[in-house]
Amino acid sequence: MKKGFLFCFGYFLLFIVFSCAKEENYFDEGQVEIEYSQEASMANIFYSKIYQISRNEVEYIESIEEIGPDNKEHMSLNDSCAKTYYYLDSNNIFISYLEIVFNDTGCISRGRKKFGKLKVYLTGGLNEPGTFMTIIPEGFFLKGKKVEGTIVVNNLGFNQNHMLEYNKKVIDGKICLNANRYFTWNSNALIKIDFFKQEMTYETNAEAINRNGRSYTVGTIEPLVSGFNCRYFQSGELELKSDWGLHQILDFGDEDCDNKAMLWQDLKTVDLDLY
Repeated sequence: MKKGFLFCFGYFLLFIVFSCAKEENYFDEGQVEIEYSQEASMANIFYSKIYQISRNEVEYIESIEEIGPDNKEHMSLNDSCAKTYYYLDSNNIFISYLEIVFNDTGCISRGRKKFGKLKVYLTGGLNEPGTFMTIIPEGFFLKGKKVEGTIVVNNLGFNQNHMLEYNKKVIDGKICLNANRYFTWNSNALIKIDFFKQEMTYETNAEAINRNGRSYTVGTIEPLVSGFNCRYFQSGELELKSDWGLHQILDFGDEDCDNKAMLWQDLKTVDLDLY
């Protein structure tokens, strides 16, 4: 009886040791894990898209010659799926609050399906240096993924190279992949807009927790670049790393406007289709 007990106990300890060893090596260095880079590219593209949607709507309304307190609703000319409602500040000088509403679940515009509401708050004119734009998605879905968090964009004005600069933060970001799985995202980015070259450059640092609860960071090695007429990043590199063994490079290519990127891990590469 005693020998049987010792055998079972020893087997139990052996099981624990191998179970823990398996958990320790959760990240297989021989395999290129693509979920982290997929999340990073999705977050960068989705939160940039939300900012661009909001900016386009404010810019259009500000361009209307006679904007007054009674002109509070209009159909968007930028997006056929959107309806906007805006309110001016107490002095009727600038748009202080804007709602962009997508209420048709079947409507697709500019290649993406959108649904829900974007609540936009401004502290001044869109293109005035020092203006803050705060964007809060409310029940908002982009390409079937629910996007949450607060986006704060600060207009820094033109730099010495005549490029318009913005600082963009994502606070308490969360993207739901399905009903049960999501990842979180907090980032701080510098955006530079070159009107002569008609392109945007993007540098970011981010902290994320992936769909399986593993934390990692994302940082820019080479600035991400996208032309005004391309909705994808066309070049640039991001580094993904963690204190548990993740180290990857996400390369967005050589200026082609496509949804392709290459993921490097050690000497291995994987081609990725981006969102």
